[in-house]
Amino acid sequence: MIVRPVLITAAIGAGLLASAAAAAPSRTFAQFSQISVKNVTPKIISLKNLDTIKTTSVTTKTPNYGPLLDKKGKVIGQKIIGYNSVTTKSTLVTPKSELYSTNGSSTAFATPVVNFSFLSAVQGPFRSILAGTQKAYFSLDTFSTTAPVKTTIGSLNIFTQTFGAGRISFTRTVPVQLYTSTHKLNGPARSNLLTIAFNSAQLIAAGSATTFSLLGSTPGQSLTYTSDFMNFQNSADYDFSLTMTAANPSLSIAAVDPTLTNVTGARSFNTTKASVSGGFAASSVPEPESWAMMIAGMALVGVSLRRRKASIAA
Repeated sequence: MIVRPVLITAAIGAGLLASAAAAAPSRTFAQFSQISVKNVTPKIISLKNLDTIKTTSVTTKTPNYGPLLDKKGKVIGQKIIGYNSVTTKSTLVTPKSELYSTNGSSTAFATPVVNFSFLSAVQGPFRSILAGTQKAYFSLDTFSTTAPVKTTIGSLNIFTQTFGAGRISFTRTVPVQLYTSTHKLNGPARSNLLTIAFNSAQLIAAGSATTFSLLGSTPGQSLTYTSDFMNFQNSADYDFSLTMTAANPSLSIAAVDPTLTNVTGARSFNTTKASVSGGFAASSVPEPESWAMMIAGMALVGVSLRRRKASIAA
């Protein structure tokens, strides 16, 4: 099931997330997690900053005038004797970032193998085959052309960034087929454990934190679930929640060169890699405001633990 930050914060009495807990998904049917290598969890998500910064220089010339003399040296008017030039720089920032799956040693798009599990039993002839953990190729790719928006909750800064159309998929590493009573293959090979297509999703992060989330839900974000093993036609609403832990000390917004003037536009997050896990449900998820409170509560846990360690050390 999806691990909610409210379960952690309850241990230290943080009542901030009570309303978010009440809105948590009620029917999580699938989840996934990474495969550790020698007790190390690889970073298989890349958040890449693709912002463009265009600087335009405009030079304005102002004429200087002096006397215009006739042949006898009499002033008969004015003439241009030179120019004063002023150059103004104008910088336009166009935000763009990509969130995609990769492997542990590269930043190129890849489909790493993860552990995938159906929490609701798959009906029909594949039930026994798909019981337990499945090895699956994980794929994620989505773009954003909007800058993060900051919301302040108490002393915490919460950032949200809207990502456009994207796709998440889990493909079984070994396709399965049905057999007849005579032990002959019958029907096509099946490998699509779960594929999610969405028209938008929200990336949410707390300022100075390493954890961020990508969230999506229907009907507002138009999710479509498909699978070779489950039928979603009778479900009205879907949601997904991916939780990522960045490699950098904190997820921060990229800075604009301070020497530039007249800057317009805002930048995306800095490039980073992250580990990831997540869950999928056939019900609604909390609104972004509720998720923001949940992340804020998770950040409070970190502050509390750091203070506790400091006091013990003292």
